[in-house]
Amino acid sequence: MNTKIIAGYAASFDPITLGHINVIKRMAPLYDEFVVFIAINERKKHMFSEEERMRMVLKCTEDIQNIRVVISKDRYLVNHARELGVDVIIRGLRNTNDLAEEMTLFEANRAICPEVQTILI
Repeated sequence: MNTKIIAGYAASFDPITLGHINVIKRMAPLYDEFVVFIAINERKKHMFSEEERMRMVLKCTEDIQNIRVVISKDRYLVNHARELGVDVIIRGLRNTNDLAEEMTLFEANRAICPEVQTILI
């Protein structure tokens, strides 16, 4: 029986913000492993390339021991999370508009993969 708890946190990180860093630094210590998913949406125009975003996230989180940074593209995040053994997806909220969008996403993720929990912060 595996008692290791893995959490994941996804965003475009285009660029990484102080808000992203705050969520990562507050949540990562609560889990055995913390996967940061750099979400790639091919329909959006990004300021930074995938590689640049990866380097920024790695640089900003280099002092956190249990971090793994991956690029997530061409699939639902919850499916990628399940493939990596993620138990919990952390979602950051900035305002009530985010809450409405996140609740829709939460319901879709729960339908696709009910074993992966979502925590809104």
